[in-house]
Amino acid sequence: MLKYGQEYFNHGIAPISYSWQTKTPDTVALNFPTKQELGIAGSLVSASKTVRDNARGLDDSQFFTSFNSSSIFATAKKEGEALVSVQLALEYPEEYRLEQNWFDTSATVKVTEKLSISVPEYSRAEEQQTHLYMVPPNCKAHIKTNR
Repeated sequence: MLKYGQEYFNHGIAPISYSWQTKTPDTVALNFPTKQELGIAGSLVSASKTVRDNARGLDDSQFFTSFNSSSIFATAKKEGEALVSVQLALEYPEEYRLEQNWFDTSATVKVTEKLSISVPEYSRAEEQQTHLYMVPPNCKAHIKTNR
């Protein structure tokens, strides 16, 4: 959520570059669109650009993006664990050149063979016949999937 003065925006475009990686694509493969699928925006795939790294004081740091998006799709290939990492670089205005602007984080994705969802006790039997369940935010539900 962005706020400018007293006005809220739920979407915005900012000079942020993202790079996604996994070292175990045989367990979880990250799905990046091809340059042909992106058309004019194809330069966002596997691109390298110069982004100042404020933490190290380097004006000409190379940031490589495997797909420049805040979210991606992944495909589970086999049981196991995969470490999925994302790095992002913010291109701050000159007045913020001393602030940290490169960030990274990672998450472990566990893939299991069986898909199962714990259905709360209050669900009626006829509601359990479908393959689709609406799970409200912030609820505690157990989900396992490999696909």
